[in-house]
Amino acid sequence: MRVARRAVGMGGGWELSLIALVEEDGRERCVGLAECNVDPVTLLGEVSVLISDEWQGTGLGLNMLRLLLKLAKESGVTEVYGRVSLDNPRMVRLFKALGFRVRLSMENGEYRASLRLVD
Repeated sequence: MRVARRAVGMGGGWELSLIALVEEDGRERCVGLAECNVDPVTLLGEVSVLISDEWQGTGLGLNMLRLLLKLAKESGVTEVYGRVSLDNPRMVRLFKALGFRVRLSMENGEYRASLRLVD
């Protein structure tokens, strides 16, 4: 497996992306995606992670998110947050394991996890 990374400017903001690829039958297939969309004014980043079903529970999401947070911090992002559906307790545990503060948002019925990257 290899992880490809990219930083892309988009609409005034910018994005950090990590893509996990595996080779099957001589072709690469994406099994994981982690992204951080950054507001250039506030330096606040929204993170998201998507892992294919067969790779969930293997630590891939945790490791991709760790690397994404490291890259975000190195890029000057001051804080990150993620939104989590109420029916996704695995993602809530993942965010908590990485030190995120997780709260229930009464506004839209989802969890909001946040982590300050600088002191």
